[in-house]
Amino acid sequence: MASNAGFICAICKLPRACENEIDNKKCPFCAKGFGRADVARRHALKCPSRAGRSLPQIKRGRRLRACDSCCRSKSSCDSKVPCARCSQRGKTCTYNSLCTDPAHASKTRSEHGDEANRTTKTPSRLPFLLQSTDPSKGFEDLMAAVAAAEPHMKQTDPDLESTEVLAWSADTIDPRILHMDFSAMLFADDDLMLSSYGQGDRACTAVSPARVDTLMCELESVLAFKPRLRDGFTQSLDQGFFTATHFQRALDTCSRRRQCYHTTFIHWPTFTPDKSPLALLLALVLIGTAYLTAGDDLRGWPSPSLNQSLVELSEKYTFTELKRYTTRAAGDLDDFLPACQAANMIVSLQCSIGTPETRRRMACERQPAVVAAARAAGVVGAAHSPCGETEWTDFVHREACIRLVTSAFTNDTLLTCFFNHPPSMAIAELSGSMPSPNEVWHAESEAEFHAHTHHLEELQGQVSFSEAINALMSEEAVYAEAGLGKLSLSQLHVTVLGFQHVIFNYKASMLPKSGLATIVRALDRWVLLWATALDRIEPHDRKWLGIAKYAPEIALISRKVLETILREQEGEMSYFRRIANYDSSAFHEIVCHYTKEAEASV
Repeated sequence: MASNAGFICAICKLPRACENEIDNKKCPFCAKGFGRADVARRHALKCPSRAGRSLPQIKRGRRLRACDSCCRSKSSCDSKVPCARCSQRGKTCTYNSLCTDPAHASKTRSEHGDEANRTTKTPSRLPFLLQSTDPSKGFEDLMAAVAAAEPHMKQTDPDLESTEVLAWSADTIDPRILHMDFSAMLFADDDLMLSSYGQGDRACTAVSPARVDTLMCELESVLAFKPRLRDGFTQSLDQGFFTATHFQRALDTCSRRRQCYHTTFIHWPTFTPDKSPLALLLALVLIGTAYLTAGDDLRGWPSPSLNQSLVELSEKYTFTELKRYTTRAAGDLDDFLPACQAANMIVSLQCSIGTPETRRRMACERQPAVVAAARAAGVVGAAHSPCGETEWTDFVHREACIRLVTSAFTNDTLLTCFFNHPPSMAIAELSGSMPSPNEVWHAESEAEFHAHTHHLEELQGQVSFSEAINALMSEEAVYAEAGLGKLSLSQLHVTVLGFQHVIFNYKASMLPKSGLATIVRALDRWVLLWATALDRIEPHDRKWLGIAKYAPEIALISRKVLETILREQEGEMSYFRRIANYDSSAFHEIVCHYTKEAEASV
């Protein structure tokens, strides 16, 4: 008996029979029956009714108790009341060695509830990092975790800033991670699919087939220099990737996830697919396809899958365009900014789904190229004008620059944190404004923008990210005067990521360890600021925060790393050897180490 074998009836003192045990030969989502348990589990992995839910845990091994009839015939028994064998034969199912009285169940469970809770395995304190850094996981597993962390926004949802955050303390973090499946199909009749898709489902203006054809021809020209990528490109053509229908679905998926990590710097109210540069259009479609393969399609349609050849071809095309725009006049930002946005998204995507060699290329070549281009264009350190002088178009341009630099810095810190790669950006470069609230950024019109300008007035005099990090590491008087208590959760997310550069410098240099205590104190202050920011959000407004909800895990693992260095307990863990490792195995090793350490201490 699997689940209730340890429960002893408080009245008759016999073990309780298992009344609600999972049937291994049935799908737990659609209840379809199978002849074998392994066939049922394979079906459950791809069941359409799964809807992102995790599979139930099945305890393996022989059953310790059977009903009287199965025991006499030495037959297999599922220990249910009645069991399956007795039900099929119309026999009375009895358990002389078990308690089957339903009146005894509630009392037994209540008395043993505390004991069951005590014996349950302690949940991991770093579940998202365990999932996202595991080098054995495939692309679909990682994208499923990211998709679960960033639930999409329906088109009718009025609140783009709403966030859902689990209550967090320094001792436990338990976010929900869903596991979803992906598939691909060929769209045989693109015009028919476009008409069935419907205008009501579109989150942005329609994509013209001519625009898709132009982009396809551009990529064909790049294949002349990358012939080894042609097979992957042809596969994408066969699956229907380069169709107006798929482009529309991918863009709408990105638009519904506009508050999320990969595309937060895109201004969707003014975005027009047929007028945007082809590199930006391509990058957005790739990001949208990655989410679609993770199951993020409201209609449940299959989607063309990404392959490494297509993404690498897109990478080559995007960075060629970035280089072309960078060599132009420094003041020509209208074309440069979308090219830099596209390049930044390619870096994010390749670091998420690429091979170790691809990640090395992103860290050593592509990320520095994005940062260098942003510096050359003068967008690093961009700040807003005083509130009274702000026009909508000027605000959108400046905010896009600010959000682009923030996203590039986030990519840089994650490369440093996960792969031990030296930083490409300095914390001091984040001296401009912090990103504005999403209510202002996502305003659909100039009138709506001016209706939300009071949010901008509240940001007057707010510190920059570099000032916030410096204040957290300063003495008490300076920290108290900095006024960090008003920082939002998303701003605190970027702030704690900024500490990865500081920690890396201590790991990679001969700086005195006395300074590490200052960083530990700063992280403790950050924990209090996070709790304060979380308390400001009403429970019914805690719907979406995206990947930022796992910022406490970054703070926790950072503190553990510092404590290990202070105590000189690095041992043989390769993460502390200060050597870059682009398959994330070194970082995953320390996450597993600290997780087991926490479980052993319970």
